[in-house]
Amino acid sequence: MSDSRQDTPRVAVKICGLREAAHVAAAVTAGAGMVGFVFAPSKRRVTPAEAAALIAGLRAQPGTVPLAVGLFVNTPPEEIAAMVAATGV
Repeated sequence: MSDSRQDTPRVAVKICGLREAAHVAAAVTAGAGMVGFVFAPSKRRVTPAEAAALIAGLRAQPGTVPLAVGLFVNTPPEEIAAMVAATGV
């Protein structure tokens, strides 16, 4: 007998371009498995300090915490590593 749950593909949801704590909270409430922060040139770009504050607030909440991810474009690996260390993405 087959377990139907094993036959159903898992879907991962990432909400990206977050800039405000209320939007991060809404993504978490909606069940996002990942929340994304844009470090590339964009109207949704956040500074490392802004991202760090949003991620700290996210991790301070009780319960399951989504994975925080960053979007980078043509960024040297050493700069990405520094941003990861500074922000927690």
